[in-house]
Amino acid sequence: MPQRKTLPPAQRLWELYDYKPLTGELVLRVKRGRPVKSTTKRLYRGVTVDGVSYQSHRVIWKWVHGQEPGEFLDHINRNKHDNRIWNLREVTSGENISNKDHHEKRPWSTKGYHWAECVGRWKVRVNWKGKMRQKNCATEEEAQYWVRKFREEMWN
Repeated sequence: MPQRKTLPPAQRLWELYDYKPLTGELVLRVKRGRPVKSTTKRLYRGVTVDGVSYQSHRVIWKWVHGQEPGEFLDHINRNKHDNRIWNLREVTSGENISNKDHHEKRPWSTKGYHWAECVGRWKVRVNWKGKMRQKNCATEEEAQYWVRKFREEMWN
């Protein structure tokens, strides 16, 4: 995996931007409070600092904490545009992969559950660090609920 770009010093970010924690927006100080709006190739919000592009959520992490984020930052609610600081967390590669909504090669297949024809029910299966939780559910909504619940239990 390519190494992440080192972010500018926190002092430079504080000079250029304000951060609105309730909306998760970075706001340019010199443009009278106009929110920064651009996206990167993977649809994350992007920001340019001194001619170099960065992912906004990584800049926000450094703006708030004053230090470089870890290798992976995860949007807890899976919304790549929700950069409120409470929605961002440092994670491992495995945790980051586990919090994806869909398998990239099969976007119609939701990770964590599937329809089990043999039992006529939705089957939930969540694995994490050698622990596995399983459950059969009557509805897809119930399966989605149990996937979220199992993941929260395993990650906390």
